[in-house]
Amino acid sequence: RFPHSLHQDILWASCVQECALQWSADKEQTDKLVSALDHLRHIHCIGLQHGLAFLLWKTYFKDKISSVVVLMEKVGKAPKDRLCRKTVEMSCEALEQFLLVVKQLLELLAQVWTPVDLGHPVDHGHPVDVKNVLYAPLSMLEEALDQPTSYVPLVRLHITLVSVMWLIMGLELKSVRPLTLFDSTTKGAFLKDLSSNPPIPSGATDETILQSRKKFLCKAMSMLTSAQASKQMTGTSPAHPESTDWLKVVLALADQLEVDADPLRCHYVQELYSTGLDSAGKEVLMSVNDKQGLAGKLLVIVGQRLAHTLDSSESTTSVTQLSRLPTHISRWIKQQSPIKLACRDVPIQRTAELLSTILPLLPSGSNNCTLATELSEATQSLYR
Repeated sequence: RFPHSLHQDILWASCVQECALQWSADKEQTDKLVSALDHLRHIHCIGLQHGLAFLLWKTYFKDKISSVVVLMEKVGKAPKDRLCRKTVEMSCEALEQFLLVVKQLLELLAQVWTPVDLGHPVDHGHPVDVKNVLYAPLSMLEEALDQPTSYVPLVRLHITLVSVMWLIMGLELKSVRPLTLFDSTTKGAFLKDLSSNPPIPSGATDETILQSRKKFLCKAMSMLTSAQASKQMTGTSPAHPESTDWLKVVLALADQLEVDADPLRCHYVQELYSTGLDSAGKEVLMSVNDKQGLAGKLLVIVGQRLAHTLDSSESTTSVTQLSRLPTHISRWIKQQSPIKLACRDVPIQRTAELLSTILPLLPSGSNNCTLATELSEATQSLYR
């Protein structure tokens, strides 16, 4: 009864339910889910917050996630808009936002009960006396407070699955099926009741699974690079909102999938330089641990760029330029394949800058260091 119906947590809970109902009526209104999650975060009573999150998953999200998994497994890529609308009643854009909200909801579930999982007491906040509430949705409050404790390791597995699907939608990845990134035990745990305790893998992950995960994440890095290149050319990129830091998303997912992030960063830097995004490549290069190994790979990109420069020159000019180079350098350049570059028309000055970046990273006196030094001199002679 009044004033208990104006209890802060009860008001927030009512807002959560109302927003969820509005989304259920029109699933394109994913902003309602964002609002529901925002209201949910404001609830002080942890028991009520957890119960509502649990109910949202069980009532609205679980079946949709199951449908999305089946759909992506069937088509092996980010589904087209028409198929999304037909299968899950959402457009591609709405589905991407939906997956993000579900991921955040599951993260909230995991955070709320982590202290219990670790054996520490939890402050449940101010208790909510639902019996004195006349106008609040009584059954919803009672049901929320009556929900079982979620099993955090199982929740985290679902966070990883949803994150994979969100990445597939966000970067429009192709030739990928989300369940191939998990072993049979994990697959069996997916979409079980979040309060249950099914078998969950422990110990080292199978090497085949790890390779599949690495391939998937490298593909994501490549698509991210393509999106950046497209944005640079057109000035806009509606499919990849600036508010999402996809690099951060990929690296966080790598941690969840137990994949070493450093080779992914190396791959990303190579892709950036191959696409001609040298400034971005140089920035990410600073965060790579294996700079020496990466420098050797970037040296190949230098050779590919120089090969294209010589190939695209007029025949007489090309012969003259090659004649200025040491024989072993011109031979090495000819052996490189510029066709592998995503962007070949890069100014020679930028290639010279790349060489300047590479040189300090190579071991002094090594073959690569000697080659890089000679290539640096060669780039100067090409346009004297």
